[in-house]
Amino acid sequence: MLSKADEDQLQRVCGNDETLAEARKLVPLAKARTKRGSGHYVSGLTTALPAICAYIISKHLNNNDVALDSARQSACLNTSDFNKALRTVSTVLEAELSPRQRAIAYDILHEKYAVEMSYSIFSMFLRQAETALVQLETPYDVGSSEVHCAIFFWVSLIANVKQLPTIDEFSQDNAILSKRIAPIIMILNDNCKSLKNKIIEGATTSSRPSSPTKSLSKSTVTYTPRRTPSKPRRELLTRDSAKKASDPGLSATKADNSADTSDVEMAPPETPSKKRKLDISSSISPSKRRLPFPPITPSAPHITRITSPLTAKSLATPAIPSPLRRSARFVLQEEVDAVMDTDEEEDCGSEAVDRSLKIEFMLEEKYEKDEPALKRRFRPVYQDLKQWYARDAKMLRIWKEAKPI
Repeated sequence: MLSKADEDQLQRVCGNDETLAEARKLVPLAKARTKRGSGHYVSGLTTALPAICAYIISKHLNNNDVALDSARQSACLNTSDFNKALRTVSTVLEAELSPRQRAIAYDILHEKYAVEMSYSIFSMFLRQAETALVQLETPYDVGSSEVHCAIFFWVSLIANVKQLPTIDEFSQDNAILSKRIAPIIMILNDNCKSLKNKIIEGATTSSRPSSPTKSLSKSTVTYTPRRTPSKPRRELLTRDSAKKASDPGLSATKADNSADTSDVEMAPPETPSKKRKLDISSSISPSKRRLPFPPITPSAPHITRITSPLTAKSLATPAIPSPLRRSARFVLQEEVDAVMDTDEEEDCGSEAVDRSLKIEFMLEEKYEKDEPALKRRFRPVYQDLKQWYARDAKMLRIWKEAKPI
C-alpha cells in the first residue's frame, strides 16, 4: 500500500490511467531494492522514487505521458541528483521491465535435431526429468528455456542422438549460456540413475528395426521330427495279419496306440515266438501280476524307472523272474521301506519335540501369570527381639502390684 505522499506525487505526474496503475506496482519494488544494505541505497533521494517510477514506466510503455522535466520538478531535486537516482532505479528495475521470452518448446528441439525416437516416448522421458528436478528441490525454474535445453540435451545425450552437437554449440544455437545449463545436466546425471536406464532401454527398442519376416517367423509353428505324424510301422507277415486287416476295431486301437507312442522309440518287430511268450504271460490274472517298479537309488544305478505302461507292454518281461533278480528286488524294496520308516520316525520325532516345547512355553507363561509377585519384607533384629520379649499389659500391671507384697 502506498503512502499518501507517494500517491499524491503519482497523481500529479501521471495523466494516463495505465501509466498510473503500472507506476503503483513499481514504487514498492523500487523502495525495497534501494533500501539500506541492498547495495543500491540512495540516501536522501527516496522522496523522488514515485516520480522516477512514473517516468520509467511511461518510457517503457512509449506513451509520452510523463516528461523528464516534469518528473524532475515533481521530485524537487537538482539535475545531477535526479540523474543519479534515475540510473540507480533503472538498474534495479531492469529485470521487471525487460521483455520476457517464451520458453523453448521441446517439440521444436525434437524436430531441429532429428531425434529418431518418437516424440510421445521422448516427451515422456522429458516430463519425468522435470518431475525429478522438482522433487530434488533445485532452485531452477522448470518452465524456463535454460531448464528445457538442459533436460533435452541430457536425455538426447543418453539416447545417443546422432545429430546432437557439443554443449557449447548447442548453447550458442539456442541463445543461452553453457555455464547455466551445465549444473542442471550434472544434477540429472548424478541423481536420476533409474531414469537413465529407462532412456537407454527406450532408445534400444526404438532403434531396433521391425521387419515383417521376423514377425512371420515367430508366428509359424515348427514341429519336431519325433512329433510329426509317423508312417505306420511295418510288421512281418503272420497268420494273424489277415485277421487284423479285416477287423476295424483293431485298426482303430492301433491308430490310437501309434498316436500315443509318437515320442517312444520304435520297438523291434514282433516275431511269432515273442508273441507266444506274451500270450503265456497275459494268461496270468491281473491280480497276481506284479510289475517291477523299483525306485532309483545310488546303490542300483542299472535299474531304470518305467515311465509308461505301453513301454512295459512292449518289453517282454518273463512271467517267473530268476532268483537273483527276485532277491535283488527284495533287498532294494527293504532299503526303500527302511528309509521311508526312518524319515517318518524323524518327522514324527521332530513334530513331537516342537509340540512339547510349545506346550512347555505356554505352561511357563501361564504359571508366570498365575503366580503372584513375592514382596521381600525387611525385618530388623531389634523388632524381632522386641516382639519376642513383649508381654501383655494386663499381666505387667498385675506383676507390678504383686511385687510389693
